[in-house]
Amino acid sequence: MSHFIGILSLSENIDVLGLKDKVLKDGRSLFKSDSVATYQTNQLLLVNWFNHHTPNASNDITICESEQHMLVASCRLDNREEIISIIESKRGKIIEETHSDHFLLLFLFEIFHEKCVDFLIGDFSFVVWCKTTETLFMAKDHLGVRPLFYYKMSDDSLVFATSISLIKQVVNEPLKLNLRYISGELKDVSPSKVEETFFEDVLRLKPAHYIIFNKLTTLNAQEIKYWELEAIDLSKFSSEKDIYNKLENLFLEAVMCRTRTHKNMGCQLSGGMDSSAITVLLARNFDKNSIHTYSFVLSEKTLPHSKVKVDEKDAQQIVLNHANLNPQNHHLIEDFHYLDVFDEWQQCNKVMGGYGNSDCIWQDTLFMNASKNQVGFIMSGFPGDECVSTYGQSFYFDYLHHTKIQEILKFISSSPLHNSKKVVSYYLTKYKLKPDQSVNQERNLLKPNSVYDKLINHQNLLDNAPTFKNWLKSKICGVHPTLRMESEFLYASQYGIEPVYPFADIRLIQFVYSLPTEKFRPKKYDRVVFREMCKNILPDSIRLQPKVNGAYTLAFADYWREKQKNDLQNYQVIDSLELFHSKGKVNWKKPKKKRQIAKCKMDFLININTAHGKE
Repeated sequence: MSHFIGILSLSENIDVLGLKDKVLKDGRSLFKSDSVATYQTNQLLLVNWFNHHTPNASNDITICESEQHMLVASCRLDNREEIISIIESKRGKIIEETHSDHFLLLFLFEIFHEKCVDFLIGDFSFVVWCKTTETLFMAKDHLGVRPLFYYKMSDDSLVFATSISLIKQVVNEPLKLNLRYISGELKDVSPSKVEETFFEDVLRLKPAHYIIFNKLTTLNAQEIKYWELEAIDLSKFSSEKDIYNKLENLFLEAVMCRTRTHKNMGCQLSGGMDSSAITVLLARNFDKNSIHTYSFVLSEKTLPHSKVKVDEKDAQQIVLNHANLNPQNHHLIEDFHYLDVFDEWQQCNKVMGGYGNSDCIWQDTLFMNASKNQVGFIMSGFPGDECVSTYGQSFYFDYLHHTKIQEILKFISSSPLHNSKKVVSYYLTKYKLKPDQSVNQERNLLKPNSVYDKLINHQNLLDNAPTFKNWLKSKICGVHPTLRMESEFLYASQYGIEPVYPFADIRLIQFVYSLPTEKFRPKKYDRVVFREMCKNILPDSIRLQPKVNGAYTLAFADYWREKQKNDLQNYQVIDSLELFHSKGKVNWKKPKKKRQIAKCKMDFLININTAHGKE
């Protein structure tokens, strides 16, 4: 695991020495690292921080350099053996197994240049500088797990980094806030453009894309997409047994390839199927005393504030017993470590660089606790629901989109009233005859007469997802998974921990995506495919559990919202951008009270970042 930053000027010299000292200081305050490597010329500064929690990563103590190229990266390659074999066949000489992922990336780039991304499986963002052509190449993994941002400064310099906070520290001019992005957040509309951030000119490199900068294209360089999720031919899998054996093997591979560490192993354990299945596979294949699990639960203090008063301690215990894990290594998280809401938001600003959609501040305490147990990585069940363990409730989209009359009639007859409403709703939505009810108007915090109010519309789900497969693809390759995994990576980096996601493995995702739609149709229960593939992994009490108990993944969420509200009783909304529907002291008794905490947070972070660069 690693972080990097680079500053490039193709038109004039830059103050490399002064910037280098500042970057190194700021990097130490943002994330934990075991070593740091730098490269500098009159036009370029590269800094790469490294964590040595894998055997290969311990070789990352110098900048990754060849005669023609420099590379900085944040990466974990999951097909190392395949990559080494490809490099050896092209170079005609043996590649040492001890080479770090960084050097394998550089070797691969020198052979295939921008086409190197076609051979990569894993989580990565990296930048390669060509000394002879003065060309900069940047690339990002398929789902955008590893962050990479870039900013074109007014003097034509380019800053790129794995953290917006790093970019903010080296830019000597105020960063312009992105009013459209902020307005969308105030209107509670999910962002439709993954590249957009809190700052107008700070862009996120899109998942599965690369971009090339040089003297001619720095101002108008275009990102190029190198991968698309597409179905593969599964005709060789002739039986149900073959399919589920393959799924189980792909799932095991997705877990195993993410376990390279000489430290302890961590796993989030909510008690649901996704995290439980990962926990069991870890326990089957590694020393159980090296595995630590982490769960959000209620305590005597938080239980009275919970509306449903339910957590999943019982389910967690069933999994721990089934996996025969050490109970001393199961860690309960009963509260956050922040003094108050302002302490929490200051942390958001430090890590995320401002306001970030899908901010995972709630994971910060978990990562902090895991660092005390010398954990190298934390496994998560996200983004299981988005594809591999999908509920499958939208399977009938295929019937309607392709007008399969017989299937439609069968679907309606299975539950006449309920399913008839679904069919009508689909067509009304598809032809835009149904008002969008995805966000209730009372959640809109944007000023009604704002110029952005009419420009920002709720996205019609069926615009890009008229069939079940389209819908599945829009979920797993959508904006939210990228933003959430990126945010968790940034919070975990403070403690030298790598968050990993077996359900983001593109080999597993592609196989699930290629299955016939009928496989996903709910029968006695939903999430059919995943429940079937976990027959040999989970006890039935977990595998077949209905998710109707109302338990939160973050069990003390109600308590924390109540505490935040109390901390904010005297907060005055300044509204310096003139975007909010109201300013001044918050009235917690009005209907909009559900969104008042979000309103205060946005205002607080706007105020901090309006001042940035003016000190």
